[in-house]
Amino acid sequence: MKAFFATILLLSTPLLLRAQVPDTAKTVRYKAPVQAAMPPSDPLVLLNQLNQLQNQSNINTQIRLVDNRYEGLRGTPYLIPTWSKGEIELISGKTYAGVPLKFDASSQNLVMLRPAMKDSLILYANQIKRFAFQDDDGNAFLYRRYPDLKTDDAALKEGYFQVLYVGKNTLLKRVSKTIRKADYKQAYSADVRFDSYQESVDYYLLRPDQTLVKLKRNRKSLSEALGGDEAALKAFAEQEKLSFKTDTDMAKLVKFAEGNVK
Repeated sequence: MKAFFATILLLSTPLLLRAQVPDTAKTVRYKAPVQAAMPPSDPLVLLNQLNQLQNQSNINTQIRLVDNRYEGLRGTPYLIPTWSKGEIELISGKTYAGVPLKFDASSQNLVMLRPAMKDSLILYANQIKRFAFQDDDGNAFLYRRYPDLKTDDAALKEGYFQVLYVGKNTLLKRVSKTIRKADYKQAYSADVRFDSYQESVDYYLLRPDQTLVKLKRNRKSLSEALGGDEAALKAFAEQEKLSFKTDTDMAKLVKFAEGNVK
């Protein structure tokens, strides 16, 4: 009986051995990384040695260099950065006076402060006919919308214009702001390390038929748009010493030309 069981055991042992799945994975020998004796003082030398260590030890090492040169955003989107008390006239004819206002020249939105609520509101442009305010120096600003302009430029129809003179023709000024991105990462960059708001100013003559004529800030451009007596306009500009560096000078010439148009 014992011989029988011994025979069974001998016959079954090879079966048990064949049933095991052999380990076919290759044996990987550990290779110790090479150690640098002393850390070098030169960052480029250190970076080179680290790369060599990565190759020798087969370690997936990533080295990240952080660029901290960016200096943020400068400037303001507002025409005047402080709150100015002003007046708002709605399309409906309703008027609000003594309201703290800011004009966002970037988004072309009028912002109103609500001191009691400790917040501010962006007012719907299509509900506003005009608004006016003064800066800290007492300079007056009058802004209007002209949604019926004969132009394909939607931004001009939806935005605001500062009114410099109103007569047969209307002298308008449009101030807008855009963000200029930092430029310092490329090889031939301008090395400007901050974003900034850039102001753009354009002048227009609004004619009675709601067409706009874009102007340059000089006498010749105004004379061509107005169609007045060139000699008379030149003499007036010289007499008044108009340099056209200010909005007032431009308004003076338009006002004079209103009585001298042929």
